[in-house]
Amino acid sequence: MIKFFRKIRYNLIEKNKTGKYLKYAIGEIILVVIGILIALSINNWNENRKIQENEITILEQLNTDLKKNLEELVEIKSIFTQSENNSKSFLLFLSSEKSNTDSISAWLKEISRNPIFNNANTAYKNLENSLNKIISNDSLRLRITLMYEKEFRNIDVRENGYKTQFYPEFKKHQRENFTMTTEVSKDGKEIIFNYDRPKNIENLKENDLFKNSLIDMYNFTKLRINFLTLTENKLHVLIKDIDQEIERLK
Repeated sequence: MIKFFRKIRYNLIEKNKTGKYLKYAIGEIILVVIGILIALSINNWNENRKIQENEITILEQLNTDLKKNLEELVEIKSIFTQSENNSKSFLLFLSSEKSNTDSISAWLKEISRNPIFNNANTAYKNLENSLNKIISNDSLRLRITLMYEKEFRNIDVRENGYKTQFYPEFKKHQRENFTMTTEVSKDGKEIIFNYDRPKNIENLKENDLFKNSLIDMYNFTKLRINFLTLTENKLHVLIKDIDQEIERLK
């Protein structure tokens, strides 16, 4: 092809057709420029496609983690709901004329459960400092950041509040009013110590400090359930919107 164009130029020069040669030269330049622009366009398209494919991969990884977190939240909320119900049953018992203590041990076990939220955040941590460069949807990027930096961190804050404030206070009054019992763990490898047998059931019913600490546990558990429900709802919508963004990019 190059030889073909060169031959045309030589023929025009030899025949002294300067005007035609200039027109031809300009045409050849235009063709070269068009070729360069096409090549750049193809190159840019390929680069943009690579960027888009990388964004899709990242969004898929984030959604995998978020779906694991959703499963975790649903399980934790179920445990808290059981704890709330048992706290309520215990409080009703303390306000009643009943004296049968057979259910108290089971109530206490459920009330004291504090499942840990194992935040699946590998993809987010790997991208924490480069989300702006990778996720093109500004609104979606902000919501992902808020989910990890606000919603999930607040779960940790409430966990810590339970461990450092509400549970120690409840446990203190429990030790004061209950006798320690022991049981062997299911695997038979350790002895478990429990304060689950009331020293005096009538005194326990009159003990406002114990009842107040139980009420605090009950109310805080309800609070945690409410916040988990809000986070769960937001997470459902976020996961759905990320799936839609992935489909759009594809």
